[in-house]
Amino acid sequence: MTAEGTLLRGVMRMRRFRFWVFGEWRDVVVDDRLPGRAARYDFTLPLLEKAFAKLHGSYAALRGASVADALQALSGGVVQSFSLRAQPRALTLRVLQTAVPRSTLLVAHGAGPSRGQAPGRAYVVAGLARVRGTTLLVRLRGPAGAPGRGAWAPDALGRGAWAPGSSEWSALGPHDRELLAPRTDSLDDFWMSFDEFAETFSQLELVHVGPDDWLLEPALQARRPWRAVLARRRWRPGYNAGGPPRCAETTGANPQFLVQIPASEGEGARKCHVVVSVTQQYEPGQRRLLAAWSRAAGAGRCGRARRRTSSYGLRALLREAGVTVSNKVLEALVLRFARDARLTHEAYVMALARLHVAHERFRSLDSRLKYNPVSLEEVGVAGRVSRPGGSPLTAVLLQMILMTIYS
Repeated sequence: MTAEGTLLRGVMRMRRFRFWVFGEWRDVVVDDRLPGRAARYDFTLPLLEKAFAKLHGSYAALRGASVADALQALSGGVVQSFSLRAQPRALTLRVLQTAVPRSTLLVAHGAGPSRGQAPGRAYVVAGLARVRGTTLLVRLRGPAGAPGRGAWAPDALGRGAWAPGSSEWSALGPHDRELLAPRTDSLDDFWMSFDEFAETFSQLELVHVGPDDWLLEPALQARRPWRAVLARRRWRPGYNAGGPPRCAETTGANPQFLVQIPASEGEGARKCHVVVSVTQQYEPGQRRLLAAWSRAAGAGRCGRARRRTSSYGLRALLREAGVTVSNKVLEALVLRFARDARLTHEAYVMALARLHVAHERFRSLDSRLKYNPVSLEEVGVAGRVSRPGGSPLTAVLLQMILMTIYS
């Protein structure tokens, strides 16, 4: 692709994307090899999806991703999810009035097809306006070239509620028309009444952009920036992993922060909004592993030992962690770490650690044995543990792995 994003026929190019992962931007490079159709050369979104899938390990890993996860990865901001159905409309209005003037991106989604929105489509809340003195309107922006369906959204000719030529537009005065006119020149932008907005959408995502990104984005320069502080901490069992508030004896050991809000000049008695976001660092596939272990062993209770899980599920747990083992190695793990066919959380972690050490030892032995012949004594020992027709060298390596696990 060129700098303008057009496709060069017969040329393979690389594209670089940046995603926000646990407090830092991570670069992902992908090639532009994608299936396409004739006369369709805009590959930006498919390449972005390809890079996002590479970041998480596979396309299948994206199935459980939420809109909030994608917004955080693309923007690097603090994402705050707000349920429109569970909150009173007065609170929703207060959230909109507070967030729109700031460097906060608002995304509404969750409407059904009967409301005029295509399934899975999200809309950006681009502004607010009050007409007729009492009618509050919400400005929405849909995906480029794909306006929504329904009475409130513009059609291919730009017609819709509160669009020029509509009955709502005809009832407006000159001042209100002037207020809405600069925002109706695009089919992707349209206005909706606040009451219908609260009924149409079920979820509102607030993306609070930090001061560093605010300086780099010209479109946000007219808005008030947020102040941001980033702190990295770690929970350690027996030291500062105190558990939830119900654990009265240990919850005070959790990491604590003192937040001091300085009195801003000219603020007076206005309230200050503080948003706290806690992000857990996960490696690719670790979320599925934790979910599988939670189902098998249950959650911990105020620092006490976790429940045990059946050792018969060890193969499935290892598979969730991205590890496949042979029957012989699995048998060795069960004999070494299971007690009465039960496996504790600590034993499972130790099994993974021993597998890692055994894998590293296997790699070193494999490269070393290529240049150092096996002695007759080692071949004799290997012959007693090898399978019929198996290689003595493979048996030696298997014996080394089993010794690592048993040690």
